[in-house]
Amino acid sequence: MKRKVLKYLVITVLSAVFTSCQKDDDDSKVQLLETITYSSGNSAKYEYDNQNRISKMYTYMNTKLLTKTTITYSGKDLITFMHEDIDYPENNLTGKHIKNGYTITSYKNEEPTGTIYLNNDGYPIRTEGMTEEEDGEWVSYIYTFQYQDGNMIKMNYTASLNGVESVGSTEYKYDNKKSPLNNCKSPTWLVGNPLGSLYGRQNNVIEQTSSFLNVKIEYDYEYDDAEYPTKCTMTYKAEIFEGNEYKNIIEFKYK
Repeated sequence: MKRKVLKYLVITVLSAVFTSCQKDDDDSKVQLLETITYSSGNSAKYEYDNQNRISKMYTYMNTKLLTKTTITYSGKDLITFMHEDIDYPENNLTGKHIKNGYTITSYKNEEPTGTIYLNNDGYPIRTEGMTEEEDGEWVSYIYTFQYQDGNMIKMNYTASLNGVESVGSTEYKYDNKKSPLNNCKSPTWLVGNPLGSLYGRQNNVIEQTSSFLNVKIEYDYEYDDAEYPTKCTMTYKAEIFEGNEYKNIIEFKYK
C-alpha cells in the first residue's frame, strides 16, 4: 500500500505546477503556445478557439498520437471535455467542471471526483477529491495553494490510500518573464485536468523544492525577443538519486 501512495506522490511532486491562462497586458503581441516537446520523445500540441481558449490538446510519443482531449466552453461557468486514448479506448472518458460562485465541482463520466475552491481573484486555493489508481483502488487528496504576484509559491498536499496517509509541501520560485500560456484565455481555475502540467502562472518556475524525498528541480530557460521561453533545461536533484543529477530538455513553439 505504501508503495502505491509513494508512486502517486512522486508523480504529483514532479509535475504539479498547474496550468494557468492569463491575459497579456499588450494584446498587440498575441503569441499562443502551439507545441511542447520533451527530450524523452513526448510532446503535446494545442489548438485554440476564436477567443484564444484551448479547445483541443494532443499528446504524442515521437510521431505516434497517444491521446486527444476536446474541450468545450458553455458560458463562464461550465466546461466539458472528452478524453480519447488512441491505443486503449477503454480509458476514454468524458468530464465537466461546473462553477458556482467560488466553487467548482469536477466530474468524470458523470461521477463527481473533486471540488476546487477559489479566492476572490479566481485562483484555486484548495482542491479535494478522489482519483482512481490503475488497479481500481482510490486515493483521496487535498491540495492547498498560496500565491504571490499571480504565481503559486507554495502547495501543501495530503494523499491517503487505505488508511496510509502521506503529507508534504512544494515551494516555487519564478523568473520575471512571460509564461508560455500568457495569452491563453481559458479560465484560471481550469487547472491540471484535463490540460496537464505547464510551467508557472504569470511567470516561469525557476526552482521547485519539495519536502517529499527532498526533491529539487532547477529550470534554466532560453527566451525569444518577446521574452517567452523557447527552451528549458530541467535538472532533477534528490537523495534517492544518490548524488546524481537527471536532466530533461523542453522546447516551446508558438503560433
